[in-house]
Amino acid sequence: MSYQDWFLRVEKELQRLRKEGIQLAANVIGQTLYEDDFYTVSILDKCIRLIDGFIDMLEKRNLTSAGILLRVQIDNCLRTYALYVAENQSEISRSVYGDGKQINKMKAKDGNQMTDFYLRKKLSKIDKRFDSVYKAASGFIHYSEKAFYASVSVKEPNILDINVGHPIRDELDSVLQECAEAFIYFVKFQFKLTIPVVESKNRIDAQ
Repeated sequence: MSYQDWFLRVEKELQRLRKEGIQLAANVIGQTLYEDDFYTVSILDKCIRLIDGFIDMLEKRNLTSAGILLRVQIDNCLRTYALYVAENQSEISRSVYGDGKQINKMKAKDGNQMTDFYLRKKLSKIDKRFDSVYKAASGFIHYSEKAFYASVSVKEPNILDINVGHPIRDELDSVLQECAEAFIYFVKFQFKLTIPVVESKNRIDAQ
């Protein structure tokens, strides 16, 4: 399958997820709006904006930016999960207003601070892929070998091919495709984490 054919297939799936995310947000809002709903809806909106940007990055074969967007989507999952384990849910909800504490300064129900390390370790118990993909995607944000090998390759012994600002090498398409599959996976993962909120709202609205 050519990259273009693959892209069209993935774009269709991402557009489907975009619609699903909007519907999920509508279900969170329901008939009665609560403080923590603003928190959940804002993270869903962020996910939808990332989907839009991710499609553009795939079309342009921009591996570096796609990797960064993957890492931000994983962060969406961390923030969604934080609402469930927080000692004080109101404190979490108010963090989106910009005048509250950062989440990593807040405590979970078990007394631990909700740092990214704490949250990803907890999520790794739910999904074993979480920690390894988190670390891999972080390599696109913090300068690492991922940036180096995207720009430098060995064509033959003692000869380097240095690519700065040009389209990525064809052999990196497989990495870009893996990045896209991971992005889709963690969009779905965020939606899965959001379902209990929707179910709770449905019960409240039914009363």
